[in-house]
Amino acid sequence: MRKTDVVIDFKPRTSKNMKNNLNIKIAAFFLLAIGFLMLQACDDDESFDVEGESTTRVYLNSGSYTVGEYMSFPFSIIHTPLGSIGSVQASFPIRSTMPSESPITVSIQADNSLVDAYNEVNETEYSALPDGVAQLVQNTLTIPSGATISADSMTVSIPVEAYVQLTEANYILPLTLSSVQSGDATISENRNTLYLMVNTEVTNLYNNVEESDVEGVAVDDRSLWTASLDIPIGYGTMSNMFNGSAQSYWYVTPPQEATITIDLGQEYSNISELSLHTYSRNYSLTSVTVSSGVEEGNWESIGTADLSTSSSLQYIKFYEPIDARFLRIHVNGWIGDYLVISEFNIYTSN
Repeated sequence: MRKTDVVIDFKPRTSKNMKNNLNIKIAAFFLLAIGFLMLQACDDDESFDVEGESTTRVYLNSGSYTVGEYMSFPFSIIHTPLGSIGSVQASFPIRSTMPSESPITVSIQADNSLVDAYNEVNETEYSALPDGVAQLVQNTLTIPSGATISADSMTVSIPVEAYVQLTEANYILPLTLSSVQSGDATISENRNTLYLMVNTEVTNLYNNVEESDVEGVAVDDRSLWTASLDIPIGYGTMSNMFNGSAQSYWYVTPPQEATITIDLGQEYSNISELSLHTYSRNYSLTSVTVSSGVEEGNWESIGTADLSTSSSLQYIKFYEPIDARFLRIHVNGWIGDYLVISEFNIYTSN
């Protein structure tokens, strides 16, 4: 067998990848050089500086009372036959976006011209507070030099004796920064107004009545009493409320808002309280709305009340005793998986 000669070539070769890498390195060198020259030119010819807001602005901030995009102080007044209940008073300082070299003095004023605009944007029906009802104390505030908050606060309040003038359901009072009297500052365009909001309610019902609050005497004879419910009953009959046993009841499940209508069979005078036994604290009612009538179908609203849930025997108490033959109790809220009532009674006072 003839051997075959093997020839080995030691001539160096350049692959395509090697050529590409060389080209990339050359291009990168030229780009770096061009970039360096451009930076040098910029340093010689131009300079750039981005500046923030240089104007000192004064503004209002109600902190945790802010509702949506509107800063507000909400209050409630309850009108009862024995007088009005509630407290309306709020205090707040003014602030600036940055310290000023000199003191900044700003005035605040009520501006009812903003009420319509607020209602239009928010689709509400607030009424303007009657003139003279709100009292503004210290409505000129000063931010000391070097500070960003005023040393004092403005106070707005409504005296208790003026509550009787508030007969609408909802009121609003815009309080706005009106002018900068001294200092180098400008009023904020979007944080320049606070809103005092007052909701009113007319009721003849106490809230959270306990057994110790009951003053009347329970009626013994309930033989003529009847009741109905405006939704289907899941178990039991309405007459179970008048049989004297807390172990018999009717219920609805799952629970839902419902209206209990009760015919007492005759007119009772000086009804001071009502009671509802909900069988167990686990099924207590939390809120009810009550109406009454001497004649069937002629209802008079009594009010809405929050009920104490400390016991399964819950009470509804009137500020001023009523005369009625018909009672209507609308259940607004409850605890648990059942709307259940085992007993109902009324209490009268002499």
